[in-house]
Amino acid sequence: MDSQAIDRLFSGVIWSAVALLTCIFLILLGDLVWQGFSHLSWSFLLIEPTNAGRSGGIAPILLSTLLILLVALAAAFPLGLGASA
Repeated sequence: MDSQAIDRLFSGVIWSAVALLTCIFLILLGDLVWQGFSHLSWSFLLIEPTNAGRSGGIAPILLSTLLILLVALAAAFPLGLGASA
């Protein structure tokens, strides 16, 4: 087998794995949206949890997740720009 055939073979294997993982992700995301969308409401998203997190909303959890994301972006963005220069 020549090197071009091996490259095409491995490229096909990698693209097949990417397609499979994308399909699995889309199936899981679709199921989550299909089954969970009816349970979402503005009050669930905007109020604080009650009863030790067993009821109520998820507002503080969403806020802390966004803050963690901002800190990670603040650290990664300058590092990425510095590495690209």
